[in-house]
Amino acid sequence: MLQRVLERELGEAFDVRVANDYRELDAALVRGEAELAWAPAAVLADLEARHASGMRSVFKVMRGGRSTYRSAVVVHVDAPYRTVKDLRDARPGWVDPLSLGGCLLAIDHLRQRGLLPSELGKPRYFGTHPAALAALAARETDVGAVSVISPFDEDVRAALELHAGPAARHLRSLAVTAAAPTDGVVITDVLPLARVEQVERALFLPADSALCVAMEIDGFERAAPGEYAELTRLFPDR
Repeated sequence: MLQRVLERELGEAFDVRVANDYRELDAALVRGEAELAWAPAAVLADLEARHASGMRSVFKVMRGGRSTYRSAVVVHVDAPYRTVKDLRDARPGWVDPLSLGGCLLAIDHLRQRGLLPSELGKPRYFGTHPAALAALAARETDVGAVSVISPFDEDVRAALELHAGPAARHLRSLAVTAAAPTDGVVITDVLPLARVEQVERALFLPADSALCVAMEIDGFERAAPGEYAELTRLFPDR
């Protein structure tokens, strides 16, 4: 659907590719292999920190009227944990090492409250929110994380039901993190500068653009310079 929308709105053929994981997408963008990319916040953060000159502009996606999101630290409903400090030696099951909502924001939240990553068990990575939450519901792991649009209980429950389905009844939130910018669409310097304004007008500026419908989002908001790069403080090797 994304390919059809891009071709219709911009009047040319597009080759749409899907990366296998965050690191593959990050590497492809650094190598200059895409004109446009829909990327997670962590990938945009790394790209802006290492190769900001290769980013023409970035548009954050909006969901629920917000261009930020958070992470809920999630445990099994029958688990004995009541505070994050109770998670010492717990077995974490994260989405991806570069997933903000499914890993990094949660780890940072635990660290700020006195629990270091080294005090948890060996982490497992499941690639998607549904897979990570399924493992948690089956008690194959003890703690996980899910992206949420707000700290309110109804939004946390909605996120669990979206990603875990019926298994959501076996899960509960232990804490919700601070906010971070959402995933976004980046226009890279592979796209000729003369075409940037045309692409922005066609895809990102109309409030009811076809791209919003295809991506199932509310709209776009232009990101400020450096907004994503600030997130690199969350990366384990920084």
